[in-house]
Amino acid sequence: MLDLLLQDGLRPFLAAGGLVIGLLALEVLLLTVGISTEIGGDHDSGLGLDVTPDVGDHVAPPASQEVGIHSGATSGSLLDLLGLRGVPLTVWLAFLAASYAALGFVAQSALSAALGWMLPAWPAGLAAAVPALLVTARAARVLAGMLPRETTAAVSEKAFGRRFGDVTVGVARAGSPAQVRVTDQHGNLQYLMAEPLDAKDEFCEGTRVLMLRGPDGHYRLLGAE
Repeated sequence: MLDLLLQDGLRPFLAAGGLVIGLLALEVLLLTVGISTEIGGDHDSGLGLDVTPDVGDHVAPPASQEVGIHSGATSGSLLDLLGLRGVPLTVWLAFLAASYAALGFVAQSALSAALGWMLPAWPAGLAAAVPALLVTARAARVLAGMLPRETTAAVSEKAFGRRFGDVTVGVARAGSPAQVRVTDQHGNLQYLMAEPLDAKDEFCEGTRVLMLRGPDGHYRLLGAE
């Protein structure tokens, strides 16, 4: 087994396997100190049209009028294609290295078992690159869909007005916001802090609510049941 691993045709894949460990260790370290390498997250860039009315009007426009802050961006499309949006960069690179190493080991081992020889390192490494990218993009998109988004009420995101959600943590009352789970226009779960529009209202965990965005960028809740 050791002789097989030391063959020249497996060197790029051995290096990729070692890189996986290093990248995962780096991401754990960065998260420990409160830093993430996520690309293409939901940041407020100040772009896009805010068509959500003031909370005082008690009226919100149809959801079809909501304009995303990243819509139509070519760079966003590329990030989505590669699966880079919504996952930390080091995790994406770890996926890529792991896929590359696994595909290379399987292909070279199959060649060795069937024909008694392996491809040289360079041709084998290049041949495994494209399939590894495809596998990585798919896996990263699946992971991104499973990760919750934490967004505070102070974030001036435009897309959550007039969306229904559920109170998940705490009791929403005047001066005491609770966590509300909302599904965004991309089907991802987002978590925001909000309090009732009417100071007399209280919403317990599990209550269905309607999100309204005020002129200050903060969110207020109306009962939806």
